[in-house]
Amino acid sequence: MAYTDEQRVEALAIAAVEGLHEAARRTGVPRSTIRLWRDSIPGAKPVAQPVPLAERYDLVERVQAEIERIAFGNLSDVVQWDADGAVTLVPSAELSPGQAALISEIRVTRTGTVSESVTIKTRDKLAALKTLAQMPHVGLLPTAGAQVTIDARQQSVNVYDQLSAEELRQLVALRDG
Repeated sequence: MAYTDEQRVEALAIAAVEGLHEAARRTGVPRSTIRLWRDSIPGAKPVAQPVPLAERYDLVERVQAEIERIAFGNLSDVVQWDADGAVTLVPSAELSPGQAALISEIRVTRTGTVSESVTIKTRDKLAALKTLAQMPHVGLLPTAGAQVTIDARQQSVNVYDQLSAEELRQLVALRDG
C-alpha cells in the first residue's frame, strides 16, 4: 500500500514519542512498516531499546479481549433452562472461547441416591467491567480515586427441585431397574 508523506511523518513522530505500537494503532500503518521507515532514515542511528513484551505479543489487545469476554459474557450462552425448571448444560466442546472464559467452575453434588445439584460459578463480571472501564484508552472511569463495590455472585441450579415425589420415584426405579 502506498502512504503519503504526511502519514509517514505522523507515524514516525508518534513512534518516536509513544512507541511503534501506539503509532500503528493511531495511524493504521503496520508496525513493521513504521519500523522500516524509522530504520531507513539516512544518518539515523538505530535506537537500541528493547521492544516491550506487551508490544511484541500484542498483550494489551489480548488482555482487553479476555476482560471483554468475561465482562460481556452471558450465563444463558452456556446453560439453558425452560419454564419447567429443566436445565441443560452446553457441552464444553461446543463452547466458544468467549463462552468458556466466563466459566470459573462447574461442580456437581450428589446427595443421597437421587438428588443432584449443579453449581455453575462464573468469573467476576463486575470486576472485569471495572477493569475494562479503568483501562486508559477506554476512559470510562478515572484510574485513581474511583470507588466501585464488587459483589461476586454464584448461581446454583438443583435439577431435581422441580420434580414431584412421584417423578423422583420413577427416576429411582429407572436407575435401579
